[in-house]
Amino acid sequence: MLNLHKLNIFATIAETGSFTAAADQLYLTQSAVSQHVRDLEAQLGTELFVRGRGGATLTPAGETLLDYVKRVLWLLAEAESAVTDVTHLGEGQLNLGATSTAAVYLLPQWVRNFRRQYPSLRVSLQTESADAIAQALLADQIDLGFVEGEWAPTPRLHHLPLQDSELHVVVGGDHPWRRRESLSVRELDKQLFITYSPRNPARAWTDEIFGRYDVSPMIVAEFDDPEAIKLAVMEGMEASILPCCAVRREADEGRMHLLSIEEQPLRRPIELLWRADRPIKATARAFLSSLVGQYPRILDDVGNKPRSQSPLYSL
Repeated sequence: MLNLHKLNIFATIAETGSFTAAADQLYLTQSAVSQHVRDLEAQLGTELFVRGRGGATLTPAGETLLDYVKRVLWLLAEAESAVTDVTHLGEGQLNLGATSTAAVYLLPQWVRNFRRQYPSLRVSLQTESADAIAQALLADQIDLGFVEGEWAPTPRLHHLPLQDSELHVVVGGDHPWRRRESLSVRELDKQLFITYSPRNPARAWTDEIFGRYDVSPMIVAEFDDPEAIKLAVMEGMEASILPCCAVRREADEGRMHLLSIEEQPLRRPIELLWRADRPIKATARAFLSSLVGQYPRILDDVGNKPRSQSPLYSL
């Protein structure tokens, strides 16, 4: 088996480009560094460096080895961090990201339930577009993402659909449509309509539906926040399209009314995103474990992703 100490020396030479610089950085003699590399080369049966006056450059075999050594050293650092996380789980930090529907209507209850188990653990939540959440994961700014909408797929991220977000046409309790159960999407043509602002990804989704059926509602107001849309619809005679979870209480109380679209059900999946190229932090694993009762697939899909693709710790 390859010696970890020798592999660290090898990686340091590759990083510095010099046996002398690596020896200085590691507080070793140059002869000791050279001997460790010769030992590795003898064990592997191939040269790892081309030595010259300008320093040391990797051979093709050395480049291949370096790729694996970087991953091994990174995993060791992650293992140390994970053990620390587990030891101090109750005092850790969990960073989440979500699109607006999940952030406003799902995460608060999830976080509340989670903090009953870990009251000293700090939880932060940032609300962005699905693509921005994916980028935040790749930039190590958040630990988990919960998104509704389009994002750019990448091998560095795994995703798991958790549930469908069902959307309906919504109107206020005094609207003429309040006694109807459904309507054709074409009935929205020229209808007074309140919707998301153009920069909100949900706007592109509703615009695509309207374009498909050649419908042009009369947009009288635009908001970023679904709560603002809900309040405006509830107080006026306009219509909108909102997730059911956003208006369930108001519909039960008779202050709003939901109508389905006859041409097609309106659904958007809410997905869990996590890094495919590194283990999930202990705090994030604990949070996912708190959701398993509601979403049993988390246990199978997150915990059992192939380790060749994602070195995840099991939940």
